[in-house]
Amino acid sequence: MQCNKCNEVFELKSQPSKLYWMSEIEELRYKSEKFIKEMGYVWHEYGGVHYIEVSDTKKFFVENYHHIRKNFTQMESEANRL
Repeated sequence: MQCNKCNEVFELKSQPSKLYWMSEIEELRYKSEKFIKEMGYVWHEYGGVHYIEVSDTKKFFVENYHHIRKNFTQMESEANRL
């Protein structure tokens, strides 16, 4: 997987983490929140930053990558940062 900001390639690890969802588009933030809640995750907010907590980062992406791609257009994916 590649970091959106720095183009650094990194390896996903099977460890607990917080996944931050960031978007400057309010409508997209609401769509993301609904999507995450439908997946059964708790949508947290702290200081205007939204995140979910996962017990296994690698498993989250392996199991949900296609589901995320299916529910967000290419343009939405580019506007949303995870």
